[in-house]
Amino acid sequence: MKTTKIDWTINGAPKNCYINNSILFSWLTIPQKNVFPQVSGWHSCRESFATEICRALGVGKWSYSRKLNLRRMRFAVIRKYNIKATNSAKETNYDIKWMKNAKRILNIFEKYLGWGLTTVYITDSESVGKNVNANVFVFLGSVKWMRSPQLISLYLLILRLSRHNHFQKIKSMDDLNKWVEKTRTNKYQDVVYLKTVYPYLFSILDNVEYLFFKRSMKENFTKQDGYNGINCMLNGISDNVTTARFNKIKEKVK
Repeated sequence: MKTTKIDWTINGAPKNCYINNSILFSWLTIPQKNVFPQVSGWHSCRESFATEICRALGVGKWSYSRKLNLRRMRFAVIRKYNIKATNSAKETNYDIKWMKNAKRILNIFEKYLGWGLTTVYITDSESVGKNVNANVFVFLGSVKWMRSPQLISLYLLILRLSRHNHFQKIKSMDDLNKWVEKTRTNKYQDVVYLKTVYPYLFSILDNVEYLFFKRSMKENFTKQDGYNGINCMLNGISDNVTTARFNKIKEKVK
């Protein structure tokens, strides 16, 4: 995995992050000489992270000194761990495997959609900082994933699920049905989220232009925020236009 660097905000450096068994997200902007300026704070919640886009579009107050470029998706992922309880090399190998699987599975979705492919870098030790027990990765993806809060929600859900053994075995879109069967009794929240989406997933992907690309990114976010994620849409919690369009698609799903 290729390495890169991040130029942290005053409070955004890994040393200031709390230990988290899962991952945190932070928005980045256009790199300069392979250094990505950090833009936002860290978010453990997919929805609050997506809400930063609302603010960047002028829907709400933008509270950061740096601006978020909205022409490509760029963000950092961090997992910070307790060195007293774990082995640093083992944790790094675990995280790299997780992020490689995330990239691979996201690419499967992107090839199905005909979109540009996600790439992933690991930040070098200089960026992470001395004596900081954390691994930080940079994800670069198509701006199309940022078109609506629902698409960002789906992207980050796939990323988080990529740590789990059954999900790591997905090699094609056809394998998703096998995954649903194997995780029938799994109560892990992210697994439940995607299993809830699954009956409508291919209809959403096949009609992604109709659902989210008939309006601009700003229009999609004006009546919504990051909390209107992919599962909310299934429950009718989205703006009137998105709800009406999804209901038409939903009617055709047997």
